[in-house]
Amino acid sequence: MPEAKKQTLQLNFDRHEVPVSRSVAVAVGVLLMGVAKSDHNIAVGEREEVVRAISEYFLLERTTAAKITQISESLLEDRGKLEECVAILREVYTQQQLEKLLLLSWRVSNSDCDIAPAENEFIRGISDKVGIDYPRLRKLRQQAIESGT
Repeated sequence: MPEAKKQTLQLNFDRHEVPVSRSVAVAVGVLLMGVAKSDHNIAVGEREEVVRAISEYFLLERTTAAKITQISESLLEDRGKLEECVAILREVYTQQQLEKLLLLSWRVSNSDCDIAPAENEFIRGISDKVGIDYPRLRKLRQQAIESGT
């Protein structure tokens, strides 16, 4: 990650005591909690799926992933943070990593066995912002549904 971007991440997440090495995990957490919160009802299964996804994706202890999830949820109170996190991820992630992130988003959405219309629209909006086309997004959605999570 470019040094300038590391400094930006540090400045933006500084008040939450997030080390630079965890800033991208927080950005991912903000996105995933945004999915869960987009229908105004965060199901227990959705929050657990966010913790699991962060833990597995970043190879973190569950307690660390839970703390990142909590910080991410608090950052969502500022709508600008979501946009900032999407911009960060678009800049530092490859196309393949962005697709993996959207797959994780669908899994969070489907973790309560229901992809609400608001969640669908939220994920579609994110995919537009990160440059993933609609046919590819539909394939990722189907993959998440077929995987059972």
